[in-house]
Amino acid sequence: MTFVTDDGEILSLVGTRQGESVVLVGTNHFDVYVGLHRMTWSPLPGGGVRQYWELSSDGGATWRRVHDGHYARRP
Repeated sequence: MTFVTDDGEILSLVGTRQGESVVLVGTNHFDVYVGLHRMTWSPLPGGGVRQYWELSSDGGATWRRVHDGHYARRP
């Protein structure tokens, strides 16, 4: 998957489905978020989706949250 940030940077991710979620991982070399990225997309009640984005600067030993977004369908 190719993820394009809000400032036009490209992050290539690969991953698998884990239970009800899709977990994607990729490495980047731009801006202040250099390192290993992990995005987890999970279904929410009512048809929405949660995007939980984490960053590791030590190869996956520790993670910190970058973004926690909740997206819902328009009524």
